[in-house]
Amino acid sequence: MSFEVKAWGADLSVSKDIIPLTIKRRAVGPNDIKVVTKASSICHSDLHWKNGEWGPVNTRYAVPGHELIGVVDQIGENVSNVKVGDWVGLGCMVGANCVNDKGEFTCHSCSVDKDERFCEKGQIGTYGSPDVVDGEERLTAGFYSTAVVVDSKFAVHVPEFYTRPENLKHASPILCAGVTCYSPFKRLFGAVTAENPTPAKGKSIGVNGIGGLGWFAIRNALALGAEKVVAFTRSPKKKSLNY
Repeated sequence: MSFEVKAWGADLSVSKDIIPLTIKRRAVGPNDIKVVTKASSICHSDLHWKNGEWGPVNTRYAVPGHELIGVVDQIGENVSNVKVGDWVGLGCMVGANCVNDKGEFTCHSCSVDKDERFCEKGQIGTYGSPDVVDGEERLTAGFYSTAVVVDSKFAVHVPEFYTRPENLKHASPILCAGVTCYSPFKRLFGAVTAENPTPAKGKSIGVNGIGGLGWFAIRNALALGAEKVVAFTRSPKKKSLNY
């Protein structure tokens, strides 16, 4: 059955201000999991979308948020990759339209290329994508809420270190900025493996700008074993930051 959750978003029929709301989440389907929110960071993308700066927001209640750390509270009958009680992370996608009733990817982009962003039937974004709740068409709502329902394949396991209360605030941004900056390193140098834990060893890496993304790029480069990391910035005070 569908259920109501507390959320924080904008009632665009009134204003773009973030206020407390009550919204409905769809029932947990056979391929879905229900996740209870423990932390959800803010990204400027959330503000861009909510404010209509990327185009019209065709929904009354605009609930942003796409960087979540939470605990699995319920699973569908086909779900095997996570179990109730697991800590998981969720990012800017919560599904793909090519998934069949068995929970399998069916298009080439998703099943072969492993790149659900280019699902041939369309990716399902964390907010602003078509959704159905109790037979009524609406748009997906983001993670600024007490619980969410998503396709289990879009959840990643979270290491125990990040589940500690003092570390939750550091964990959720990894689901957006952290992944954004890790992905090009993975493409350039290969994935981290037990046999090769530092694939960027011996490399020199330049980072243009030290904002939220740039900070993660520097940290990622160092963690991947880069011999030298050079950051370019117009703010000399950032030289003293702890990287």
